[in-house]
Amino acid sequence: MWLLCVLLLPFSEALEAPEALALQLDECDGSEENREASGTCEASWLQQRALYRDVSAPPQNGVVPGADMAQTAVNESSGFCDSHTDGTCKYFSCSSSRGPTQCVQGQCRCQPGYCAIGSKCVLNVHQQNLLQCPQRTGGTCSWFGYCYNFRGPTRCVNGECLCQPGYCSDDDGKCHKKLPDVKADVVPINDQIRTFPPRQEQLQTAVALSGGGTRAMVAAIGALRGMEELQLMSHVDLLVSVSGGSWTAGPYMFAHMSDKELLGSRTKPSELSLPELTKRPGAIGESATHDITDLLKQAFFNHDDPHGIWVNTFNKILLEPLGLGNTSKYMASDEQSLQRILQNNPHLRREDFILPPIDRPRAFVMLGVLLAPLGHESEDDTVVSLQMSPDFSGSPFYPGGHGNIKYDEESTNWFTRADIPALKMVIGGGMVETFAFGGDTPYDQSGQSGGHGVKMPSPSEPLSLAKAIGVSSAAFTAMISQALNNFGGQTMQALIPVTTMWPITSRTQPGPKAAAKFKIGDGGHMDNSGLLPILQRKVPKVVMFVNTDIPISLKSDFCGSRRMTSPELNSAATWYFVDKFGLAAHMKGQFQMHNQVFHFADLQPMLCDLQTHRRAGRPAAALRKLEVLKNSWWGIEGGWTVELLVIYMDKTRLFERRLPEDTRKEIKAGKDGMFANFPHFPLMQQNPGSLTSFTSAQVNLLSAQVEFSVRKHAGLLREVLQGIPRNPEEPEESDGFEDLNPNERREDSSNTAMAGWEGAR
Repeated sequence: MWLLCVLLLPFSEALEAPEALALQLDECDGSEENREASGTCEASWLQQRALYRDVSAPPQNGVVPGADMAQTAVNESSGFCDSHTDGTCKYFSCSSSRGPTQCVQGQCRCQPGYCAIGSKCVLNVHQQNLLQCPQRTGGTCSWFGYCYNFRGPTRCVNGECLCQPGYCSDDDGKCHKKLPDVKADVVPINDQIRTFPPRQEQLQTAVALSGGGTRAMVAAIGALRGMEELQLMSHVDLLVSVSGGSWTAGPYMFAHMSDKELLGSRTKPSELSLPELTKRPGAIGESATHDITDLLKQAFFNHDDPHGIWVNTFNKILLEPLGLGNTSKYMASDEQSLQRILQNNPHLRREDFILPPIDRPRAFVMLGVLLAPLGHESEDDTVVSLQMSPDFSGSPFYPGGHGNIKYDEESTNWFTRADIPALKMVIGGGMVETFAFGGDTPYDQSGQSGGHGVKMPSPSEPLSLAKAIGVSSAAFTAMISQALNNFGGQTMQALIPVTTMWPITSRTQPGPKAAAKFKIGDGGHMDNSGLLPILQRKVPKVVMFVNTDIPISLKSDFCGSRRMTSPELNSAATWYFVDKFGLAAHMKGQFQMHNQVFHFADLQPMLCDLQTHRRAGRPAAALRKLEVLKNSWWGIEGGWTVELLVIYMDKTRLFERRLPEDTRKEIKAGKDGMFANFPHFPLMQQNPGSLTSFTSAQVNLLSAQVEFSVRKHAGLLREVLQGIPRNPEEPEESDGFEDLNPNERREDSSNTAMAGWEGAR
C-alpha cells in the first residue's frame, strides 16, 4: 500500500487558466487548416460559439439557446464531459454563477452529472451539454513547458495542458481520439423487468471463484484444473470471479491455449517433492511468481496515468505473456454477436475485439463496484455492484428497489481545501453492451430506457479485459475512497480507476438521467464470494470456492444440539461467507451490510458440515439446499431454493499426509520453511521483499491442494453440476478428528440433536 501512496505525489490536479475557453474558440475560429485536418474543430466551434453567446440565458423548453444550431454537430460526434471550470476556491468559495460546483483541491469543478461549458456547469444531457470536445486535461505546464506523456496529444497554452485538435478530454486527465458514435443494445433490469441479456438468462449452473489476491488466483488455478480433469466445466453455464479470482478466470476465459498450458499439468500429491514443486507453473501460475513492485516504481518515475497504474501493471504481468494485453481491444461474447456489432457499426473491425474460445462457460461475470462519484466518499449505503462481462456490463437492478443514492457532503481540512455538497443520483437499472460501456447517454431519450441498436457516443476508451480484471482486483480503492478527510486524501483519488456511468431509465425512474464519472474498484469490497450476482440471475445450482486465509473455527462444536448465537458464529468463518446469513459488520474498506440472502438459522448446519470435514482431515465442503431471501439492495428475488456447494480453503491433512517427506518437512517448519502460512498465504508480503508474488513452489503446492479438494469432492460436484446423485452411504476417507477447544463442552452431534435447531427460522 505504501508504494501506491508514493505514486500520488506527481499527479495533483492543476489550477485552470481563465483564458482556456477563449483559446479553444480562437483556435477553431481562425484555423481552416485545423477544421479540414481533424474534421472535428468545426463542430466544436459551432457548439462553443452558440454557448459562448447564449450560455447565460435560461433554457427554453429544456433546451439551451443555440442548441438548434449545433444539433447536427452533436449527433455526429462522440460525447465527452469535463468538469474543470476556470474558477479557483483556495481562499473563497466557488461563485454561484458557475452553477452546481464543488471545490476540489482549490479548483471549482462541476458536480458529478454536470459538465463545464466555459465557466459554467450544465447538466450532462445532450440537450444542454453541447460542448462535445472539451480540451482541458487538468494539468499544468508552466514550470517545465511540457505535459506528462500519459495525457496523450497535448499542447501547452498559457501554462495549461490542452488537448490538440481532434482530441478531447474526458475528465480523466487524458486526451482521447474522437470516435464515431456507436449503436448498441441497452437492457433494462429492474423489479418490473427482471430479464437479463440472452447469454446471462436461464442459467442452470454456476461456479464462483472468490477474491483474495494472489492466494485466490492460485487457488482458482487448482479449482479449474481439477474441474477440467473431471470434465465438469462443460456443465457450467456461468462463471463469476472476484478480485484475485479474476486474475485466473479472465485469462482462462479468453486465452486460446490448452488447459494444460494455461493451468498446468494434473498433479498427484505423492509426486510433489521439492524439486518437482520448484518447476515452472502453467502460464497463469507463472504470472503469480512476478511481483508488481518494480512495475509500480517504474510507473511512478515515468509519470504514468495514475488512474491506469493498477490496470496497466497486471496487464503487463498477466495478460501480455498470453497475447491478451492490448488495452485498446473490446470484448465480445461470440462470433455471432460480434458480426451483429460490426454490421451496426461499420467503423469497427473484427481485429478490434477479443472473443472467448467456444468451449468456455457461456456467461462470465467479473465483479467490481461503483464506489462513488468523483469527490465523494464510499459508504455502506452508497456502494453498488458493477458487473463486467464479454457481452453486457453495468449495474443490474436499482439498489434498494428505487436506485436513489444519497452521497453525503464532504469537507477536508485547510491543508487541502475541499467542499463537496451532498448529492443524490439514480444508479443502476440495467446493462449496456460492453463495447459501448463507458460512453455518454444515448442521444434519443427513449434509448436510455432500453432497446436494440440504440445510438450513443462511443466510450473514450474500451472496457478491455485488462481494465475489467484490474478494476475487479483493485483492493486499495475502497480505503483511498474513504480517505477524503485525511491529509492528501483528495490527491489520492487519482489512483482509483474511473468510468462514465448512467442509469437505465424506467417507468419508476423516467429520463433523461445524466451520466457521471464514477470511481470504480474491487468487487470484493462488497461481495468477495461472487455469489450474489449468481442469485440475481436465479441460478438454482451453485458451486462456491471460498479461497480465504481465515480457517474454520475449531473453538466450538457447530454440530452440537445447542443453537449458537450471532457473536459465537460471527468469527466461525470468513466474513464474506457469514455475511450471507446476516452476520455483517461495519469494516473499513468493506461494504457488506446489504448482503443477507439466507436465514441465519441455516448458517450453523453449513458450518457443521465444513467443520466435520475439516476435523476429519478432508477438504472442507458443505452442500445444502437453502431458501433464498429477498434482497432489495441487490434486486434478488426471494422465495426460491438454491442448491449450494461450498468448497472452503483450509488445512487438509489427507493431502499433506500424501506429500513426499521433504515437502512435509518444509510445511512443518512453519514460518521458517518454504511454505510459511500454508495454505492461508496472506494477501501481501508472503515472501520477504515482494508485495504480491509467490514462489513457483508455493504456486504449485497451493494449486495442487485445491485440485485435490475438487477430486475428493467429485461426487458432490457431479451432483450439483450434472444432477448425478451421490451415494450418501459411501464411506469417506478420514484422518481422525482434531480436538475442539477443550474449554468447550462437546454436544451430541447426531442428526436428532441437530434437528432441534436446523429447521428454526
